[in-house]
Amino acid sequence: VWDSPRFVIYKIADIDSELSLAEKQVALRIARQVISTLLLDGRKLEAAHFYPLLREKKMPKFFEPRAVDVTIWNDGQVRASRISQNGSLVENIVQAAINATHDVRFFPLGKNEIEDMIIEAIVFKNDYAPLTGDMIAANLIDPLKGYRVTQGDRKAIFLPEVFVIAKRENLQTLLAGLCQKAGLEDKCYLIAQIEVFDVEDFIEDASRSDAVKLSGPVAVLSEDFSPKLLEKRLRLA
Repeated sequence: VWDSPRFVIYKIADIDSELSLAEKQVALRIARQVISTLLLDGRKLEAAHFYPLLREKKMPKFFEPRAVDVTIWNDGQVRASRISQNGSLVENIVQAAINATHDVRFFPLGKNEIEDMIIEAIVFKNDYAPLTGDMIAANLIDPLKGYRVTQGDRKAIFLPEVFVIAKRENLQTLLAGLCQKAGLEDKCYLIAQIEVFDVEDFIEDASRSDAVKLSGPVAVLSEDFSPKLLEKRLRLA
């Protein structure tokens, strides 16, 4: 997407696949309920628990296959971040939220953190595209995209939140870190399969009741994109 006062281009195919503001709010509410219930009561909620709510609200996108990362923040620090990929959107939200409550890379979450924690969700758009040699040579990071390396049975993913947590000087430095995460040599990106993909990144606001869209580390004023709004923007251009 490239946008200026005189010229606007939108990827039309993405409009229907984007989650609405209401859907993002529900996604975060599901993640919070799963995490809170597990920390307080030790019970694991299943995706089926939320089916009546999703059907009542007529939200069929939650039953489509979409990978999800659920990240828990507290006082500006990441407390957990886990990805779930094998299921529908609602199934992956639930599983990622459960996994995030015992992310072994961090100190265990405590029930006393529930009130202060902020939940972020990153939904994959399943539009993986190869990273070309020219892109690697240009050595520029796109902070709005996810990166995935695959070599044999080794895989690893970096999501936009990584660019907030750990600064990377350039794309090759980022790819070296991605290779390390997969347990591969630093320069594996020269021979391994490297892909980029789009994500929808959103986070709870301070009240924990609304969803704020993220563009890299920057919060964006949310607006549900409709065909009428698209036509208006194109006419203004």
